[in-house]
Amino acid sequence: MAAPWVLLLLLCMRPAAVAAYNTAAGAAVLLFGAVVSVIAYRLMMRIGRLPTETRVLR
Repeated sequence: MAAPWVLLLLLCMRPAAVAAYNTAAGAAVLLFGAVVSVIAYRLMMRIGRLPTETRVLR
């Protein structure tokens, strides 16, 4: 999940990429990417959760 954000950090070294994301549309793309990343992370954690075992004796 972190790979796109690492790539974005590397792209920030280029002035043309910074100029592209410095607009309202660029901010919307970043916000959309952040929202999708959070949703994907939560889904990934839900899918990977181990089932809880039921207790036989109390």
